[in-house]
Amino acid sequence: MEIRVSEQDLRALERAFSRSPEMMRTEGLRMMNRINVGLQKQIIRNPWRIGGVGGGVPVDSKSLRQSHRYEVKPEQVKISVDQAKAKAYGWAVHEGTSKMQARPWLDYSLEKEEQNIKNLADDFLNRVVGYLAK
Repeated sequence: MEIRVSEQDLRALERAFSRSPEMMRTEGLRMMNRINVGLQKQIIRNPWRIGGVGGGVPVDSKSLRQSHRYEVKPEQVKISVDQAKAKAYGWAVHEGTSKMQARPWLDYSLEKEEQNIKNLADDFLNRVVGYLAK
């Protein structure tokens, strides 16, 4: 997913960071936490049923659902599947095998949250620009 930032907004971000790196870190972390919550909702609460299409974690496998790990930093959200719990099963489900159709729940969740993520990025930029206007 790509979020485009205009040159003017980029300059505003640079000015805001030089004026208050802590404010930028706090606002960035706030935005990433909100993105993380939205993605978690898609992954956990919107299951991809057997024989169905689209959704969060496929089937009703608690081990796969509980194996997700979320790491939030001011500049990124990283979602992974704990290999110790899910082993290669998570990868096989996501990508499919010769005998099983792919059920890419992570891609689906990101696609469903795309507009929300863009809105959160806009809100972040508005907060930063508002700070600069003070």
